[in-house]
Amino acid sequence: MKYSMQSIVIVVCVLALGTVGICQITSASEGVPFEGEQAKNFGGSSPLVIPAAAFSTKGNNAGSHNFIWFAGFVKGTALSGGCIQAPVYLPRWARVYQMWTSFIDADGSNDAIVTLTRRAHADLGDIDQMGWLTTSGSDTGITSFSDVSITEPLVMLHDYSYYVTTCLASENLKLYSVRLYFTEETIFVDAFERGDTSGWSVVSP
Repeated sequence: MKYSMQSIVIVVCVLALGTVGICQITSASEGVPFEGEQAKNFGGSSPLVIPAAAFSTKGNNAGSHNFIWFAGFVKGTALSGGCIQAPVYLPRWARVYQMWTSFIDADGSNDAIVTLTRRAHADLGDIDQMGWLTTSGSDTGITSFSDVSITEPLVMLHDYSYYVTTCLASENLKLYSVRLYFTEETIFVDAFERGDTSGWSVVSP
């Protein structure tokens, strides 16, 4: 059975502290520490990776993008002007603190903007922008772009649904993935051994 390094670190912390502990974990993909934040409890699920295959049309121009399976990216087509979206399945009460994307922007005239939003289940589906980033330049290589200033970072699934969107204005704009880094709130466990989760909360008993 294989275990990730993050899982091993968490297990060591549990054994050392005698409880579900709090340990410092570094983002392996981007190589950026949590900058004062701490991965809590059941860490190891961050980052959430949204692959190119998860994106579909927003409905305004279905033929404006094409997923290339063998290369792993979605790109624009000659029918420019369409936008794409993907659902974001973050865990409840996660706190998002960074968004990254891997992109080829070989278009000297157009950049792409990637936006993280939440849509309210009530209030006529009001939308809040949580974060956004833009590509730049004209480079045929894969480049990572980021936004490290996320607003409304706490994930509240009972009130909101979450999405990532972008628009691909040409065939020279190619999206590989979007990655969301988050921490998880501390959970104080009651009746853990019995499997009774009714007393679980984020508030110290």
